[in-house]
Amino acid sequence: MEIANKVEKEFGLSLPEEDLGDLETPRAFIDYVNARMEVVGS
Repeated sequence: MEIANKVEKEFGLSLPEEDLGDLETPRAFIDYVNARMEVVGS
């Protein structure tokens, strides 16, 4: 997923491909990224 690569580079997050396969909507992707950012920011 191209957007996942961009988010990884821009925000320094690791987004495992096996997790991304379960995300069926753009909203689900955004929620997933926001949750990952909260964990990294803690």
